[in-house]
Amino acid sequence: MSNKKILIVIDNAFVERSLLFSDFFTHIKDLFQEVVLVVPDDKRNYFVGEYGSEKVTIDVMRKEKDGFFEKYFFLLLKYSIHSTANKVKLIRNIIKENGEIKVTAWFIYFCPIMLSWYLSKYSLWRKLLQFVFIFIPNDKVCLAILENHKPDIIYARYSAIGVKNFNLKLFKAAKKLNILTVGNIFSWDNLYSKIFITSHTDKLTVPNEIIRNDAINIGDFKKEKIKIIGIPHFDYYYDKELLLSREGFMKSIGADPNKKLILYTAGVKEVISYKYFFRFFENISKDILPGTQFYLRPHPKRKFDERLIKEFKKCDNLIFEVKLDEEVGNNFKMSKKNNQFLTNLLHHSSAMLCSYSTILIEACIMDLPTININYSGDRKQSYFYDIKKYAEWEHIIHLMKNKGIIMVESDEELVKALKKYLDNPSLDSEERIKIVKQQAHFTEGKAAKEAAQFLYECS
Repeated sequence: MSNKKILIVIDNAFVERSLLFSDFFTHIKDLFQEVVLVVPDDKRNYFVGEYGSEKVTIDVMRKEKDGFFEKYFFLLLKYSIHSTANKVKLIRNIIKENGEIKVTAWFIYFCPIMLSWYLSKYSLWRKLLQFVFIFIPNDKVCLAILENHKPDIIYARYSAIGVKNFNLKLFKAAKKLNILTVGNIFSWDNLYSKIFITSHTDKLTVPNEIIRNDAINIGDFKKEKIKIIGIPHFDYYYDKELLLSREGFMKSIGADPNKKLILYTAGVKEVISYKYFFRFFENISKDILPGTQFYLRPHPKRKFDERLIKEFKKCDNLIFEVKLDEEVGNNFKMSKKNNQFLTNLLHHSSAMLCSYSTILIEACIMDLPTININYSGDRKQSYFYDIKKYAEWEHIIHLMKNKGIIMVESDEELVKALKKYLDNPSLDSEERIKIVKQQAHFTEGKAAKEAAQFLYECS
């Protein structure tokens, strides 16, 4: 164990799951003499009770309010990510879901921001924006946090521009105080839709080779500063001790152990008609695919409309995962039990249906036959809101280059794909393995240890 102190920013439930629920936190406490966790202000008491100890100090995320120039400069940076995903998000600011033009203040700065989006394909323009960022005054509150704790090393993700910008300002303050910084690209879509690299940390951790190459090409990082660490919270899927008996687990969720379980997981955006598909699932479970049942799981940050659940509550073959109000929204919660539950849910399902979500990768880790729904049912959407636009996003293109996930665009194609997988679960198994190697990097469940060891070596 070193005599060093590490400061780690845990700014939402996803980061908590990845770094604190996994073995990463255990390894960090073994390797470093002191650990400081910086967490959301309104969750301080929770973190103190859950993680605080003689060795672990809890502080809260605070920063000065953005000034007029900072506010609009961060807005410019938010859309200065030259990707298809970001262009679509930018255009949606002036176009409604029905295709009509939005009359908003966005018309004032849409053109200059769109120009910046285009110019950001060039390294020279990105470096100019990074140069301007240098002149933004250091955040006094961030400086005070660092001066109070005096860490030897900081570990935080490059956060989404425009959300809070705390991590970005913390990195900047650390440079002034000559504190070693290690940034993290948290997920597969971040560089394409959420992160503009405002300034370069001393080191960078990324999930896989694809993100490493993008960090070099569109983030202007030097290759020797980047370490591939995989995804720590995926380690759970390799822990066989988490698995329960099929009969016991199925009964715990109200499912029939004698029927095959098909998992549907909702994406973060409501891009399809849930009512249409839930009705469709109920019908095919009776007439076309007898002996099947569907488990309907909302996105971690959302829940299904209570009226929708009530409408389908009496359907024998639909099982809803129900969440409380305090478990969703911007302050959504996760728990260690959720990791075991999801591991068993993927393990005991016979197939999974989804529309563009990270869980596509997780299903492949569990070698679960997986289908991506690329149509909206009876939901009417304009061109820039159509679900098919997601297939053009860069991280999705990388994923779908392998043939381990079937893409369907109609009810007929969906039924055909389900029949194929239910009859032959091993179909496309080798392709799913390729996806895991491409996206998760490690296939032995050692990402958490790798990340912690790298930080120790950096310090």
